[in-house]
Amino acid sequence: MKKFLTFLFAFCIFATAFAVSTPALAHADERTPLTGGVYYFTDNPNSYAIATYLETNTSNTYNTGVNFHYVPFLSANDSEGQIQTIYQSGGYNQITNAYVIIECYYKFKKSENGSLEARLSELKTIFSTLKLNGCETMFVCATDQNQFIHNRNFLNYVDLHIDTDAYYTFITSALYRSSYYYDAEPIGGFNMYLNQSVAKCISPHFSITDSYFYTSILAPYLEYTYATELTTAPNGVPDLLNYGYSDYFINLRLFYQDNDFYNLYNDDFGYDTKNVFDIDFIDNNISFIVSSFGTQTATSNYINHLLYLRDYHGSSFPIYFYNEHGYQIEDQGYQDDDVFMMYGPYVTTPTLQAIMLDFIDAEDVTVYDNWSGRCELTHKMSVGNGEGWLLGVVGDPYWQLTDDPEVEE
Repeated sequence: MKKFLTFLFAFCIFATAFAVSTPALAHADERTPLTGGVYYFTDNPNSYAIATYLETNTSNTYNTGVNFHYVPFLSANDSEGQIQTIYQSGGYNQITNAYVIIECYYKFKKSENGSLEARLSELKTIFSTLKLNGCETMFVCATDQNQFIHNRNFLNYVDLHIDTDAYYTFITSALYRSSYYYDAEPIGGFNMYLNQSVAKCISPHFSITDSYFYTSILAPYLEYTYATELTTAPNGVPDLLNYGYSDYFINLRLFYQDNDFYNLYNDDFGYDTKNVFDIDFIDNNISFIVSSFGTQTATSNYINHLLYLRDYHGSSFPIYFYNEHGYQIEDQGYQDDDVFMMYGPYVTTPTLQAIMLDFIDAEDVTVYDNWSGRCELTHKMSVGNGEGWLLGVVGDPYWQLTDDPEVEE
């Protein structure tokens, strides 16, 4: 295995001459093995074990030794930086007739001054060049494609997109489920309560607008859903959530758990605080979105506390549990009909390695196509009913994440 310690590309290219573009994998019944080797670009901290597994188990002799290029990015939690470095190196221009895997293990950060848009534009150049050079490409990304909804053209040049972001799916599932639960359209008619692990509160004065949940998921989601209403809203999304701003308020209130007072939840937009034991707590429809703490005991206690609240108020409300640590839950009240659960962000699993191995071995990878996406072949690595839905949901599905209208080149 050829291991690169940095991205300064002391490239040792053992590739064939220029080749024509391969057909889309989604339309290939049988794939002809490529002879240009494997290039595995990654910022995954577990990537060395993956690279070793792939080279050891591949059936394609062209994928071993000096033809296997493992290119780790050593900066932690900086997938955008990895993309920029690949692009600026220019080494991708010389890769031909090869299998190329680009893995962005960490979630993309919310764009500042167009930085994310620039990285996605660079990805378009990288993947389109690789496609022109006769390569087959896989993109493994921890950010759901709906979070860069207007900058997804690069996926037109990707053969297989592996979407490892379960968190975005969880949040949007909870939003839709709550609206459905309370017969509200399209998103609203309820108060959303977030525990500390979801909101990532760091102090009693923490603002929800600083959280990943708000900046990278909820705000862009509302921007897309209420694009028409926001054209005249002077303050943008905050106007939609401002309880006193009647011209734009969408009847969706957002509360997050106080860091010091366990039973208090704050609403920065409505300048309000709710105590879960106050008599007016259930005056409006409520939904809890919960992410697991560091220990199963704390998580079980928290969920059971919410179940106790439902009994205390003689009410019923949905609880959505993002089981980020993959706890095995038994006899803790989780089987209640109104508690919905999804397992958390992906870790390196044999399943992901198996997909990668099939990809570089020219096996039929169309079997992994289980998600609607911009890329013809999209695989969503989430635990659910096959469409990324939350565990525990019963009955016929009433919605699914579908692709947005095509964005012109």
